[in-house]
Amino acid sequence: MLVAGALAFPVGAGARVQTSVGSVKAHTDRADAALDRTVALFEHNRDRRGKQSFVRSCREMGQARAEAARLRRAAHTAPARAAAARAQLLVADQQERTSSSSRACSTRSRAR
Repeated sequence: MLVAGALAFPVGAGARVQTSVGSVKAHTDRADAALDRTVALFEHNRDRRGKQSFVRSCREMGQARAEAARLRRAAHTAPARAAAARAQLLVADQQERTSSSSRACSTRSRAR
C-alpha cells in the first residue's frame, strides 16, 4: 500500500508545492516591507520615492496572488490543496493588514 501511495505523487512534487508556498510568503513579506518603507518615505515628504515603493508593494502582492492562483489551479491532491490554501491564507492575511492599500493597488491596475 505504501508503494502505491508513493507512486501517486511525481518525484519532487511535494518540494515544488512547498517552494511555491515559500515563494508566496517571500512575495507577501516583500510587499509588507515595501509598504512599511512607503509610509516612512511619505512621512518624511519623499513622495516620489514613496510612490515607487508603493508600486513595488503592489507588484509583489500581484506576484503573490498570481502564484497562489497557480497553486490553486494545479492542486489535484489533498496535500496540494492544503498547500494552496496556506498560500491563499498568506495572501489574504497580507491584504487584510493593508486593506486600503490593496484597494489602491487594484484600482491603479484597473485604471491603466
